[in-house]
Amino acid sequence: MATSCKSSFTYKDKLPTWSVLLHAGPPDVSVPDTVAKVMKYTHLAQPIAQEKVHEATEKNKAVLISTHLERAELINEQLVTCGLCVSLVQD
Repeated sequence: MATSCKSSFTYKDKLPTWSVLLHAGPPDVSVPDTVAKVMKYTHLAQPIAQEKVHEATEKNKAVLISTHLERAELINEQLVTCGLCVSLVQD
């Protein structure tokens, strides 16, 4: 006898998401190093990480990832520790 499992989750229960923004950083941090750091902490693929770093360089900011608050804070702290300019904004 199979039972049906229905979730009681509704859209109203969804936690807000937060975006980690990469800002155009100091010139002493090289683009390849920035890409490597973004890949390490966000787990983005290399082409996507390169695109995000290029966008941040050209437009002064780029959304790296949107996730729940705790993960966004962790990624933010890790990237700041590496010397990158990042910030958090609630979506």
